[in-house]
Order: sequence, then structure tokens, then C-alpha cells
Amino acid sequence: MKIKSTLKNFSSPISNLSFQKGFTLIELLIVIGIMGILSTVVLAAINPIKKINQAKDANIKVQINQIAGAMRAAYTSSIIQSATGTPTWPADVKALVTSKELQAEPLLPGDKHYDVVALTMLAPGGGACTGDDCKQIAVYAPLNDPTAVEEGTSLHVWCWRSVSGKSAELKKSECESTTP
Repeated sequence: MKIKSTLKNFSSPISNLSFQKGFTLIELLIVIGIMGILSTVVLAAINPIKKINQAKDANIKVQINQIAGAMRAAYTSSIIQSATGTPTWPADVKALVTSKELQAEPLLPGDKHYDVVALTMLAPGGGACTGDDCKQIAVYAPLNDPTAVEEGTSLHVWCWRSVSGKSAELKKSECESTTP
């Protein structure tokens, strides 16, 4: 019996203790603080706005290349269809849809149109240009995330120029330049 009473006395303080379930307020605040710091670091590393702007720029580049191909096709068709043999560039992207070179007019975000500029080129020495090569065209759109950003410079655009036949990131003034 003596053993029973000893065990009873020994076990009673343990059975009287109550264990709390859950976390303290301090523990929860520490975990929330750590999660906030980690999420800030991850967002800074990913930079979702930059990625979205890069995706929009990729779409602009693809569409300008499609417009450029349609412009070249329309220019070639104008040579064949012209009675005088003088080629002409389409005045805008809508003309490419009318001539069926494009099925639909590609638009920039906000339903804005791509800019098409007719260029009357200068001769290499800066004088007057003569001949069919003097009439050129440029198609461009502003970039959301330009790679060549310089302080105090004008807007950077993705530009296709018929004089070179190439697309590149340029300043808007360079895209509209009449020098070859």
C-alpha cells in the first residue's frame, strides 16, 4: 500500500498541470515578420513588372517584324501592279489589311496604332536624293522596358527601317532620320 500512496502523491502534481495548445502572440508575430521579409526578397528578385514589360516588348517586336514583312510584300506588289513601274510603300498599317497583306491590323496595348513614317532620304553626301530609293519608310512603337536607357535622351522605340531592312532599338529621332 505504501507504494500506491507514493505513486499517488508522485503522479498528482503531473496530472494537475494543464498544457496550453497553440502559439503565443510573440511566436506568431516572429513567423509573420520572417515571411514578410522572405516575400519581399523574392519579389525584388523576380521583379514582375519588369517581366511583364519585357513580354509586352517581345510582342511589339514580333508584330513590327510581321508588319515589316507585309510592307516589303506590298512594296514588291506595287512594282508589279504599277503601270509606270514606280514602287510605292503603303501609307499605314491599315493599307496592308486593305491589300490583304495582313489579315488584321496589329494594335499596341490600349488599341493604339503602330507609327508609320514616310522618309525622303538624303544622298550620302547630304544632298538631294534622286531615284526610287529616295522614298523609304519606318515603322516603330515605344518600348515598355528599353535596354539602352540613357539619362536625358529621347524615347526609345523598336524600329524597322526599309532603308536597312532591319529592326533595332533606336531613339525615336534616329528611327525617323532621313540619313541612310
